[in-house]
Amino acid sequence: MHAKRLRWNVVFVLGGALMLLSSEPTYARADVPQGPEGTRVRVVASYGAGDQEPVRIAVHPVSGRLYVLGGGGDVSLLDPETRSKRRVLTGKDYIEQPKNQDINIPLPVDRSVVNSPITLRATLCLGLAFDRDGRLYIVANVQIPGKLYINRVDLYRTNPIGSDGLPGTPTLWTRFDHAYGVGGFNHGACRLAQGPDGLMYLGNGSRTDHGEAGDDPKIGRLGEEADPLVPAGPGMPAGAYTACILRFDPARGQQVPEVYSRGNRNPFGFDWDDKGRLIDAENGPMADHPEELNLIERGKHYGFPYVFGNGETPDYPDSPAAPKGLKFEPPIQNVGPAGLLGVNRLYSLTPHSSPSGMIFYRTGKLPARYEGSFFLARFGNLTNYNRIGFDVLNIRLEEKGGVLVAHTERFLDRLGRPIDLALSGGKLYVVEYCRQTETVGPGSEGYGVDGRVLEVVSDR
Repeated sequence: MHAKRLRWNVVFVLGGALMLLSSEPTYARADVPQGPEGTRVRVVASYGAGDQEPVRIAVHPVSGRLYVLGGGGDVSLLDPETRSKRRVLTGKDYIEQPKNQDINIPLPVDRSVVNSPITLRATLCLGLAFDRDGRLYIVANVQIPGKLYINRVDLYRTNPIGSDGLPGTPTLWTRFDHAYGVGGFNHGACRLAQGPDGLMYLGNGSRTDHGEAGDDPKIGRLGEEADPLVPAGPGMPAGAYTACILRFDPARGQQVPEVYSRGNRNPFGFDWDDKGRLIDAENGPMADHPEELNLIERGKHYGFPYVFGNGETPDYPDSPAAPKGLKFEPPIQNVGPAGLLGVNRLYSLTPHSSPSGMIFYRTGKLPARYEGSFFLARFGNLTNYNRIGFDVLNIRLEEKGGVLVAHTERFLDRLGRPIDLALSGGKLYVVEYCRQTETVGPGSEGYGVDGRVLEVVSDR
């Protein structure tokens, strides 16, 4: 059963058209999820017909203004008070793309087990971030056709955004190439954030499900290893830049990525806590291995594709053997009560729940009990069995004997594919990718339709 339970990760998003400028929320208050005691939730922006699907949200470090990225590179500026949005960047105006490139790529999915009309954009933007100077960064994954298909990771950057909130045209800051994904598993470069050290950290997901070689001659067949036929760029050698967290210096231009950690299957969400610890959340494979929370430290390996969860061997006959002597860091144990299978402790979260955006909350306009904890969105499963995820968890880390454990509580539930989180003015903002709140039955109809941004704040 395991190998047949497909779950296509959050990068497999539905293509959309260009964004409209502003609109009122489509759904009534009755459709707004109920927040926990002491909070209230409201819709501050909606993305409907003509809009690109919302995938990321970023906050200006000085003004606190909110910017939302669409899957095709459009960026909108939100005004939560008036519940309106304004398109301030259009992806096709600045992203370098091959001419006559297909907008969407059909995936070889089994429709009997995958309950969404999933397609993969040939150009897919999955990262949005500000640095301390107020420059806006956008991460684009661009499929480059050829004898061997390439995933080109382009990092664009604007000049510092002024008081009017309007960004100038982004220009290419740095880029690198790697072989395109096997069997649709091109997770791509996704989460981008500036660390406490001032450097920019980029999560780049795996190009395979579990390290498999694949059988397509146009797709690299070396698993997650560097393909010598795909140099990282002009004058740059091939690099093993997938399933890892990379680091860049914002003071430099074009540069070779520094590999900060390895074995991170799809690090779509990460953030630093008040102790400077980098915590990431990773998507597991098609088989029923758990999703992982990890304490990320420089130079360490977190298992993929050799082990999953707490040292579990892969549930696949074609998984690669681990190099001799390679040490793996275990995930953080989840002691619950949320994100578990039954009542058993887990390393770390329910399989197929698809962790997405992650943010650390210090203090602000939420009840005091949430101070000093993480919020984690879970996009939810895409397979035909009971709903898993579709929520936001609150995670409080505790150190016991030098080892971190996670205490988890469900914060919001029955969301429409929550994909990213942000904090501005002490308020929590949740990006819903679409209106699908179930994998099957009532609530499963709205995949890729009518995304929203929710605001969560104390009701005191």
